[in-house]
Amino acid sequence: MSVPSSVPLLERIQRLSRLMRRLILVGIVIDLGGVVALWASDYMVRASLLPGLGLTPEQVTLTFDARLLGFVLSLPAAGIMLALLLESFRLFGDYADGRIFTPVAIGRLGRLARGILLLAALQPPLHTLHVLVLTMHNPPGHRLLSLGVSSGELALAFVGGLLLAISWVMQEASRIATENSEFV
Repeated sequence: MSVPSSVPLLERIQRLSRLMRRLILVGIVIDLGGVVALWASDYMVRASLLPGLGLTPEQVTLTFDARLLGFVLSLPAAGIMLALLLESFRLFGDYADGRIFTPVAIGRLGRLARGILLLAALQPPLHTLHVLVLTMHNPPGHRLLSLGVSSGELALAFVGGLLLAISWVMQEASRIATENSEFV
């Protein structure tokens, strides 16, 4: 969506915010259905999850209890993602209505930042637990343990930290603007 630079900035923010709210609604549906769809099918686990875990189909033993436990382990991250999407939806609602530097909008941005940081911190242990669960029924000597941090998790932590700093800057700017308006 290209908006000419002659359109006032607030109007561009409002247009983008309305678009983002529609996209977030799609994201909510995908988040809610995606975790269930992923763990409901051996094919989906093998095609979608294993490559991200660094596993091959030969390295895992997919049983009903392994898939069920994997599903349960996926719920915290899916819940955090849902909360992030809902908070983003609200934040873009504020922006669409022209409420940008309000304490409520700044608070939402801070909550988003902290949620993203939490999600980034949660990913490495969940990765490890998923590998353990998917290989727990392998014969002795073929069970796997995987520890590490990916560049995606580091990027997520960077974005979370950046948004947190921006929310603090906005909070401080709002405080200074309020303080300066009281001198009049």
